[in-house]
Amino acid sequence: MTKNILLITFIFIFNIRMFGQENCNCNADLNFVIEKIEKEHPGFSVNVTDKNIEFYKHLKDSLTIETNKENVSKDLCQKIIKKYISFIKDKHLQIYDPIKIGEAEYEKNFVTKNLPEYKDLENSTGYIKIPSFNYKLWKELDEFYDSITPIIKTKQRIIIDIRNNGGGGERMYNQLLKILKSNAKKVKIAVIFNNKCASACEEVALILTENKNIKTFGENTNGQFAYGFVKGYKTPNCGFTFVITTKKYSDRLKYEFIGVQPEFILEKEKESEWIKIIEKKLNE
Repeated sequence: MTKNILLITFIFIFNIRMFGQENCNCNADLNFVIEKIEKEHPGFSVNVTDKNIEFYKHLKDSLTIETNKENVSKDLCQKIIKKYISFIKDKHLQIYDPIKIGEAEYEKNFVTKNLPEYKDLENSTGYIKIPSFNYKLWKELDEFYDSITPIIKTKQRIIIDIRNNGGGGERMYNQLLKILKSNAKKVKIAVIFNNKCASACEEVALILTENKNIKTFGENTNGQFAYGFVKGYKTPNCGFTFVITTKKYSDRLKYEFIGVQPEFILEKEKESEWIKIIEKKLNE
């Protein structure tokens, strides 16, 4: 009998944890996030002004009441805090449960899953894919850029694919920009990006759209690069990962939530055909 009770108790606790319904002190975590944003976020004064200060105060008060209720689950707590951070127009701001999304396993395999790639296409066209500009790839990217430098000079056309690139740092793309700039008048260059091109990837997209010798294709980028230099915190009670930025780029604010527009907009529904469409365009 005792064994059965213990087994049932274990199953009950296990199911609660599996589905993220265990309770935590959400009010402590909400206050932690509020304090960090009000003291550290570089765009706080841009987002909270004399015109909306009362609404902002009301939002904080109403969310505080929600977090003070009994039996607030981790899932509900996360949703409440997301309501607060959504007031600040910075897409880098995030709150998530690292255990639930398998963050440790993702980080472990990050480099392997994001290696740059080169391959030859038809008609003397080279294809370069760069999934990330993350600092963890500094060695791999340095070696890759060195390897493609002589190859690009032998091609008539080059396609640079930065779709789904979540960003990284300037150090990780500077060499690429130099390579493209030095070859842009000799080789037909096309750059392709989509809505999942974010942060530093958008900086690259913007710089390349401003180069008259380079053609850009795809759809608007994610709209997530008016703020940068992210910092991660662990919330004190629920154990969420809270990501905040520490630097503002005023000249990029107009792109936040809008993104960078390519010269040639392609249909999202036909994304699997984008490479072929670009090849044809470069051959014209």
